[in-house]
Amino acid sequence: MKLEPRASLVEIRLEWKPFKADDVDRDDIPICELNLRLSPDERRESEWSDRQLMFLQAVYNGQQLRYDSLEYNLLHDSMIRLQDTVGVSSDAVRDLIDADLLRDDTDHPYRLYTVTPGGRSVIGESYRQGVDCRHGAGDLKESSEHVLAVEVARLYLEQEYVANPESPVSTVVPYFDIDEGRRLDIAALDESGDVRIAVEAERVNNDIARAVPDDYDKMAAIDPDEVIWVVMTIDDAHDVLEVLNNPLEGSPRVEKSYARTTLPQQFRLDAPGMADIIPVDRLRNQPGE
Repeated sequence: MKLEPRASLVEIRLEWKPFKADDVDRDDIPICELNLRLSPDERRESEWSDRQLMFLQAVYNGQQLRYDSLEYNLLHDSMIRLQDTVGVSSDAVRDLIDADLLRDDTDHPYRLYTVTPGGRSVIGESYRQGVDCRHGAGDLKESSEHVLAVEVARLYLEQEYVANPESPVSTVVPYFDIDEGRRLDIAALDESGDVRIAVEAERVNNDIARAVPDDYDKMAAIDPDEVIWVVMTIDDAHDVLEVLNNPLEGSPRVEKSYARTTLPQQFRLDAPGMADIIPVDRLRNQPGE
């Protein structure tokens, strides 16, 4: 006797679909590894709790761009995300800051911390002189804020110049050593290895009056086709320009000046050490970022 299928039987087809990052809520993806270097005995002997040590490691990993972008992305994520994942209290974070193991960098564009040299020592992440500070590697005391600016600018150059078949730029090198005493935050090179674009990621702080003219002179001296300055805010762009208009020493580096209500994208600069000055948010919001 032939059995007929029941009318209620439903045919099920399984369709395979490739994974897409856009299909996932990143808030559901925590950091998956810490790789804390300390042994159990070292953690027990430390004056800091396991959660504080883990948070220092998480911040350091974040500022070193060690995480997959789905876990933590320095270009888009507040470090409060790391704090929530590790489960460390705000009071415990404040204790790390007060002990100079952690520095509160900025709240713009979002909260960023930096692990200080003392903090690196506590978690066993001390730099190796001559190995970690080298051509293509960041400075010893580089902040998360500066790493953010450099990485955003690097991606911008890759997208706008390297990917452009009409551009002479073939390679983008962060932390490019000009010589033993001078370094560019980023150099965009042609196939001959010549610097076609120089980039300075400028954090405005207490030494702006001397640091900015020095950086300008450094980049003007190598005579690239273009010099781009990346700053954290619109106000920073005006602060940098004002210093170059009225330096403490020497003649003005840039003659043009603008009212502080003028947006940086409206600047028309064509000086040897400055062709454009761009707030980091403008680069972060570029298509493809």
